[in-house]
Amino acid sequence: MNPYSEAQSLLIRARELMDRAGDTLVAAQIELPLESLDRRLQAEAGDVARG
Repeated sequence: MNPYSEAQSLLIRARELMDRAGDTLVAAQIELPLESLDRRLQAEAGDVARG
């Protein structure tokens, strides 16, 4: 494999990994606030149940 083709392959692979990392980050940014909201709702439900 010539160095240019190898460099091109590595660049494509790096872009794919960055895209996946971006998707993971977006998912985490969505999931964390939802977990926080869920905990708050559970706490409020517990408060209501206790009266």
